Amino acid sequence: MRHLAVVDLAPGWGRFALRPDARTPPRGAVAWSYDSQGNRLCWLADRDGGAAGRAACDLEWRERVPGPALLRLAPAGLDFWRFWVLAELAAKLAAMPILEWLRRYRCGQVPPLPVGARALVVPRWDGRWTLGFAHVVARPSAGERKPRQRSPWGFAAGRITVWDTTDAAGASGRGVAQEVI
Repeated sequence: MRHLAVVDLAPGWGRFALRPDARTPPRGAVAWSYDSQGNRLCWLADRDGGAAGRAACDLEWRERVPGPALLRLAPAGLDFWRFWVLAELAAKLAAMPILEWLRRYRCGQVPPLPVGARALVVPRWDGRWTLGFAHVVARPSAGERKPRQRSPWGFAAGRITVWDTTDAAGASGRGVAQEVI
């Protein structure tokens, strides 16, 4: 893997760095995560646009083949890695190990993102990874809470955005943000 520079995310989400060799997070990183190959993702959120509170990021190497038990957790017909990255983000925001998080929601339920959280999913970064970024924005008061909606992946959430980098705009490194909820 080549050493990747800092890359801009969708507007309002800041930047990220994906590096195989750095031992310490770059200055300004609000969250970081490692994939199964040892590559590290660091999220450098905008000061005004995100991660003022709890923040999390996750990356998954798409070449890794999940076991049958894990595959059964994802809703039928949906991309497993999008599901898994969202589950990882939800668990991290809840400060809970992913296996405990999944154990609690395994009986036909899908782990929800916390109230007030928003997430950005980048499904096929560089054709090799699914990346995810999430943070909890200010908690709404009881009167402001909206009924929970469901994303196409089954997650109850206020806002999940998919940033598509696979089209012509993505080839230029810009990407296209598509609001899912």
